[in-house]
Amino acid sequence: MATVTVAGVRRGWATDHLSIDGSPITVIQVARGMEYDGTTLALVDLAPTMPYVALTAAPFLGHIATGAFLDLWVSDGSATEERTARPCVLSLADATLSPNSDALLLLRHPRIHGTGLKYAVALVGGSLPASSGSCVLFVNAGTVRSDPGSAIGRGGEP
Repeated sequence: MATVTVAGVRRGWATDHLSIDGSPITVIQVARGMEYDGTTLALVDLAPTMPYVALTAAPFLGHIATGAFLDLWVSDGSATEERTARPCVLSLADATLSPNSDALLLLRHPRIHGTGLKYAVALVGGSLPASSGSCVLFVNAGTVRSDPGSAIGRGGEP
């Protein structure tokens, strides 16, 4: 009989109050569509919570609300343009729109936009159409630094 190990799943940020300072995480954003104009990327009809993978000594999975994701972005503590850019990969459900590869992007300035999020964006590799249907954005959120004044990092719901 084979043994299968599954990473722990946590609701909110870290329900068991574990410190994950300095650990890289990837946040996964699923949207019904996207719009790209060369300088901005808008995710349309974004799912209300975002799964994430934390690569700590004991890796775990979880999910956070959009507002908590925005809090995480600005909790970096850095005001410089270069430090607030996040590398990411955008995968389109319709491979015919981007047949050669997923698009590699640098994201900046996330903000609520209608039923989703809008980012300032720089295309680093691949190509993007002006719009598409379903898509998944994998955001390298960098390293997590808990904010003791926030529910993020304490296990509370955002």
